[in-house]
Order: sequence, then structure tokens, then C-alpha cells
Amino acid sequence: MDCVELNRVQIYAHHGVMEQEQKVGNLFEVTVHLEGYMQQVMMTDDITCGISYADIFEVVRSEMAIPSKTLEHVVYRLKTALMKRFPQVTGGRITVAKITPPFPARLENAAFTHRW
Repeated sequence: MDCVELNRVQIYAHHGVMEQEQKVGNLFEVTVHLEGYMQQVMMTDDITCGISYADIFEVVRSEMAIPSKTLEHVVYRLKTALMKRFPQVTGGRITVAKITPPFPARLENAAFTHRW
């Protein structure tokens, strides 16, 4: 099994339960790990047989631009869009982290990860 990854893509978006989060926005970090069989692109060096990092990024950018209340919903939309765009994907992992959640404490982030 092979995998293509985009790690810790930082992107500004408007996700959150609180009205202020949806209005002001926040910095998020997205990691995408897509599994599948990539032998053809490995042997031929033809990207049309594989999964383009640029195409993964475009899916992430498009989906992150749509506001959601929960990180779980964002991850669901990302998975759905990525699976539609790349039917050769057989499994994966997506993590979306909110860099500065509205808590009265210092923390690295709050995140949700989905594996399939």
C-alpha cells in the first residue's frame, strides 16, 4: 500500500460553533494522508496515473472555504470530496486542527482526526 500526504497545510477559515469564530475566522492546520496503489505512476513517471499534491491542495482549499460549526463536519466534507476526486484511494486519514481555539488557556491546538 502506498500513500500520498499533504502535511500541516495552514489555512485561514471560518469554522466554529461560536458566532465570533464564524465571523472573525481562525487559522487551521490540515493533514491529508491518502492510501492506494501507486505502482503505475511509480513505474511510468506519469502523474495522470497518480494523485497530484496540487489537486489535493485544491480540494482542501475549496472545502475549507465553506464554513462549518464542527471540525467533524469539515473532515467529513474533505473525505467525501477527496474520495470523489480520487477514486483510486482505498483508505486514509484526515486531521483538521484549530490553532487557537477560544479557550482561556494556552494549548497547541484542538483537532479531529478520521481514519478509514
